[in-house]
Amino acid sequence: YQFKWDLITSYLGNDDTDDDEELEREGGEDRPYSKEEIKIMFNAAQDIRVKIVISLLSSSGLRYGAIPNLKLKHLEKIEKYQLYQITAYGKSKKYSYKTFCTPECTALIDSYLSYRKKQGEQLQDNSPLIREQFSTIDKLKANNPRHLTLITFRYMINDVLTKYSTLRKKLPFDYENKRKEGKNPTMLTHAFRKSYNTECAKAGVYPDFIEIMLGHKLPGVRSHYMKPDTKTLLEGTKEVKGYLAAIDSLTINDENRLSKQVQELKEKNEDAEYVIKGKLQEKEEQINQLIAKQAKFEQLIHSLIESGQLKPQSPN
Repeated sequence: YQFKWDLITSYLGNDDTDDDEELEREGGEDRPYSKEEIKIMFNAAQDIRVKIVISLLSSSGLRYGAIPNLKLKHLEKIEKYQLYQITAYGKSKKYSYKTFCTPECTALIDSYLSYRKKQGEQLQDNSPLIREQFSTIDKLKANNPRHLTLITFRYMINDVLTKYSTLRKKLPFDYENKRKEGKNPTMLTHAFRKSYNTECAKAGVYPDFIEIMLGHKLPGVRSHYMKPDTKTLLEGTKEVKGYLAAIDSLTINDENRLSKQVQELKEKNEDAEYVIKGKLQEKEEQINQLIAKQAKFEQLIHSLIESGQLKPQSPN
């Protein structure tokens, strides 16, 4: 029997509680990852796919359950800001929502897609954003990408945390009581969403915008009347801030943040040079106009003297 997976996935709902159940079982703390902790796990990841997952979770606020089903058609490049607009749960009318990722995450995705394209994969709208590993020799497998499972995603993140950092430890299992022994300091993936919420709030992003980009339903009548478009979510308004205000806080590596600051300073410097050049040109035009007026005045005096209408005065 062929299961209608597209129909089944369209009914997938909020997976926020998955990590809460894990938290209850393991006795962990309900806190976000710190910026330094995210940086440690990001730099420890050897696989670019893991780096993308960590960057997506921390910079977009996506639920980890939304990532395996992401296709290329769910990403829209906003060239002006060099970032992606992401549609989570694109097949679900009830749970679909929009969010964004940082330019740092966008650069990783572009690099990963470029690699796949060079290996012979024909990227299409329905191609998975993150696919299973494949042999570059096997062209058939290269052109038939498969999505990764939720279990694989969690394993990839847990593997980085347990092997290459001290942020998480492998807990022994108590078979008698059917539970893990001990606890970890944070929830495995849900702590990324808490970190995203915290950093956006610190950056001054409008609270309702944060909730919408997290895929939460606003309470009361606000869910019916508060429906900002994606441009407003991204740029904000004169009164409130949007996602752009939090990009610097959500960027993981310092070199990316510094690169952005250098670019901003370069643009400001170019603007200053443009203004200075404009002012100098304006002054030069004013001087030329004065010289031209003086030449005309001298010519007029000379013609009046020659016609006898004006007598030149003696030096004394």
